[in-house]
Amino acid sequence: MRTIVRFCVAVSFFLCGIASRLCATELTEGEAVRALEKAVQFFRKEVSAQGGYLWRYSQDLSKREGEGKAGPLTAWVQPPGTPTVGDGYLEAYRLSGKPFLLEAARETGLALVRGQLRSGGWDYRIEFDP
Repeated sequence: MRTIVRFCVAVSFFLCGIASRLCATELTEGEAVRALEKAVQFFRKEVSAQGGYLWRYSQDLSKREGEGKAGPLTAWVQPPGTPTVGDGYLEAYRLSGKPFLLEAARETGLALVRGQLRSGGWDYRIEFDP
C-alpha cells in the first residue's frame, strides 16, 4: 500500500512540474491590461443590458437567466447580478487605476439608477423596456 501511495505522490509532483512549465508564460502588465480591457469591452457590449447584468448566461449568450429566463433588456439587482458586476469593476479600477474600468462601473451604476423605484428602493430585477 505504501508503495502505491509513494508512486501516486511521485507522479503528482512530476505532473505538477510539467504543468507549471507549460503554464509559465508570463504576461507583461501591458498585455494583462489589454486582455482585461478586451474582456470588459465584450462584457459591456455583448453581455450587458444597458449597463445591467443577470446571474447567468449560456456560452453563446442565447440564454440569459436571473431567477428564471430573462429577456435581452432585463437586468438583475440581486447578487450576483448588476451590483456584483459593478463592484468587480470598481475593485479592478481601485487596483489598476485604469479609466475604462471606472467608466464600466459608472455605466453599471447608472443602470441601477434607471431601475430605481419611486419609493427609493429596487425590485429584484430591472426591465429596461417593460
